[in-house]
Amino acid sequence: MTYFITGASSFIGVELCRYLSDNGHSVIAMSRRENEYLEEIKKDGHLQVFRADMQSLFDKAKGIAADVFIHLAWAGTTHEDRNTPAIHEENVRLSLECVKLAKQMGCQLYVDAGSQAEYGIVPRILTEDTPCNPISAYGKGKLKMYQESSILTRELGLKYIHLRILSVYGEHDHPDTLIMRSLRKMRDGVPVEIRSGGQKWNYLYVKDAARQIAELSFHAVADDLFVNEVYNIASYDTRKLKDFVVAMKEITGSLSELCFGVYDRERDANLEPDMRKTAQYVKPLTEGIFENIIKQMYNKINMKL
Repeated sequence: MTYFITGASSFIGVELCRYLSDNGHSVIAMSRRENEYLEEIKKDGHLQVFRADMQSLFDKAKGIAADVFIHLAWAGTTHEDRNTPAIHEENVRLSLECVKLAKQMGCQLYVDAGSQAEYGIVPRILTEDTPCNPISAYGKGKLKMYQESSILTRELGLKYIHLRILSVYGEHDHPDTLIMRSLRKMRDGVPVEIRSGGQKWNYLYVKDAARQIAELSFHAVADDLFVNEVYNIASYDTRKLKDFVVAMKEITGSLSELCFGVYDRERDANLEPDMRKTAQYVKPLTEGIFENIIKQMYNKINMKL
């Protein structure tokens, strides 16, 4: 099959391109700029880099054919921009244009990337049917994308998957994530301060996230009765957030002091996903073990000194 992927140079996008390419699928990877990891994947001959941004995509992509369209691109993901409504309204508009483009390309399946931010503050297990009450403009935008894309894909006769992606980690992650910041502080022996550590949390290795997304798409294309589904993208590894941080300290052998604030169930997101739906089609659900991956990440951080 041929996959067209927006946001292909993103953290998850690169690994998704790698997984699909390694499994013999043709990938057209949309990227605004050159990316060393995509260039590396290109060497196997299954990946083509399509240079465009979300504003120029719709003119440049005329004439391209694909079987599956995976939309990962989304502006305004930084802490500063997550509560800027105009950015996320524009993201929704562009996402709906991507649905139309997928139809023009002859795609069978359209997949987009939502977030745990759609759920809001939920102090219980998250199923795909849990009512969504997003707080941030980012979460509201992702939910609106799902609601409107669900209608439009049905009207256009496209199969549709909406992914609710929880906390993904791994090598090449953004330097300001909790894991990356904590590992640097542990390396330097300075205190690690976490505003709240008592809530349930879930971490998923990025390569497992990519594999889940790919295998769900394989299932949707193969199932003639498939129409429209939401899937959590996460792992079975749910612990208190502070337990993940304590494990990191033990792995690194750091002398850093760990400082945790008090869990506030009214303010702090609680990530405890029900993974039974996704696990029906992705076996095994995960392969990356948190402690093993953290060792690899910490070794790479030390090599950069």
